[in-house]
Amino acid sequence: MRALLLDSGNTRIKAAIAVDGRIVELHIFERVEQEAILHLAIASEVEACCVCDVSGQIDAFIAQLEQRYTNQFHCVAATSRVPFNNGGGFYPTMGSDRIAALVGAYLRSKPRAVLVIDAGTALTYDFLDSNATYCGGLISLGVEMRLRALHTFTGRLPLVRVPKERVWPFTSEGTEQSLQAGLVAGVVGEAFYLVEELKKRYPEFVILLTGGDAGCLSNFYFCESFVVQNLVLEGLYELLVCNV
Repeated sequence: MRALLLDSGNTRIKAAIAVDGRIVELHIFERVEQEAILHLAIASEVEACCVCDVSGQIDAFIAQLEQRYTNQFHCVAATSRVPFNNGGGFYPTMGSDRIAALVGAYLRSKPRAVLVIDAGTALTYDFLDSNATYCGGLISLGVEMRLRALHTFTGRLPLVRVPKERVWPFTSEGTEQSLQAGLVAGVVGEAFYLVEELKKRYPEFVILLTGGDAGCLSNFYFCESFVVQNLVLEGLYELLVCNV
């Protein structure tokens, strides 16, 4: 099956062409480039489509795709069928990207337990135990959101970026480096605490990192984990198979 997979986040749309579960093309679009996405689908002769959207800004486009692909279309929601036990049901407002990432993680890690850390605009944590049962998750501020908050709600703190290739010391000199190092320490400390608490109940599990800031976080505590940038897209293909 040739499928168009769309991961519509808070900033951009990741579009992939997948053939029998393998991603063969990957593109990143702004939301205004919907005609370009349609052109990609037509040129690639796709026959099915799966979408997850957390922006709430492409409803008309989703309806257009559903009309085009009819019975071969799925938009991920809390009611979507998944290949694992969802623990009695996802809550109605659960992000569709989190559901897709969980499905992708399940396919990669089964039968092992897995913690999925999605470092996007928001930072989310979701856990599947070794029985493939969803145990819940957490939502926190993403890297850029924390930096923007420090800049917006203070008078003189600058808006800085955290380079993905640098390992920051525990103490830094100067405002810019102090902001960068403090941000990293906060995110890594938060994740470290969650991992240690989970280890009290689940002695063994895999940690998968995904999202735009996954590379940054992987430089720190998460040396025992690995980064899967297209985890959501991988999950979308399986969700398409489960629901059409």
